[in-house]
Amino acid sequence: MLTAVIAVLGTLAGSFVTGALQLFAQRAQRAAEELAARRSEGLEAVAGLSAALADHRRAMAVREEIRLADGTGARRVR
Repeated sequence: MLTAVIAVLGTLAGSFVTGALQLFAQRAQRAAEELAARRSEGLEAVAGLSAALADHRRAMAVREEIRLADGTGARRVR
């Protein structure tokens, strides 16, 4: 009888440990997915910012060329 009780308690303890390990694994996986999503969003934001800065710099260069051409709209040949 004692052996059966010990076997049942061991089985219950094993199932609790297995459930706890699965819960921790699910939490870790969810955290890793959230981190990957944040990194992806950050990379997209930096790419968008660099594109906007390049466009701005290009517009400022054109504006300066027009200013240097005395506002006639004729571009200088380099």
